[in-house]
Amino acid sequence: MGYYMTQRDSSFNMNKANFDKALEAIKTLGSKENLEKAGNNYSWVDMDFVNSSDIKEALYMWRWEAEFDKDGNIDGIQFRGEKYGSDEIFMLRVIAPYVENGSYIEMQGEEGERWRWVFNDGQCREVNSRIVWDE
Repeated sequence: MGYYMTQRDSSFNMNKANFDKALEAIKTLGSKENLEKAGNNYSWVDMDFVNSSDIKEALYMWRWEAEFDKDGNIDGIQFRGEKYGSDEIFMLRVIAPYVENGSYIEMQGEEGERWRWVFNDGQCREVNSRIVWDE
């Protein structure tokens, strides 16, 4: 893809009990095998993510800022990048097993296209929008 995108909405939750597992999943993306699969698709990522000490830092290096509730759980996430960078293919898919069912991130591309990354049953999938005009 390689086009600009902005976040429109989200409902994203992760229990703090899953932070260590999610962090380790993100770190696996820095393995030699995964780097070879990714090709240059990590060019927009701070590669020091493999040395992250916590989930907040790892997400930040992937261009996402986590928001936390009073109990320390993630209760929101904000995209802090500009361009699409295969986020769903890599990072969002590996943390999907640790994200609460029903979570989503809604994005919009530079030409107005909209989609959501939806988290259910340990998976992240992309769902495209459909415009319906009322009569």
